[in-house]
Amino acid sequence: MNWQQEAQEAADYVSLEMFKAHRGAMNWRNTGVFLVFGNDGYSRHERAQKEVEFMREFLRLANATELAFAVDAQDEYSWVLLVSSDQLNSDILNAAVWAGWSVAQGDSAYFGSQALSQAFASVQAGIARGVMGENEQPNFGSLN
Repeated sequence: MNWQQEAQEAADYVSLEMFKAHRGAMNWRNTGVFLVFGNDGYSRHERAQKEVEFMREFLRLANATELAFAVDAQDEYSWVLLVSSDQLNSDILNAAVWAGWSVAQGDSAYFGSQALSQAFASVQAGIARGVMGENEQPNFGSLN
């Protein structure tokens, strides 16, 4: 399988169909393969790049494999990592990507308080779960 091509298709799909979900993780087409994503300005914001760095370090420590990375072709705002792991699941990866967001934005500095930051993360994680539930079986034919 061409994982880089898969990641590019996934990044374009996430950008067009899952933009309301700021970040998250979900099962991908194959057992043990997960999509970790962010819709937060990868090419424009150092914070988004730090999120990806955090995820890569998390994957390294968890002995998981990064299969591919891509940003959406339109404006490089959305990013995706395709991940293979026998030990991780989408819930763990979802928690990790939100932790990466928290670390990348200086923990709670952006929102002024840890409680507000946690509340925001909880609300956004709920939105992401809803969007991901709607897109469990992506139809890439709808992108053409």
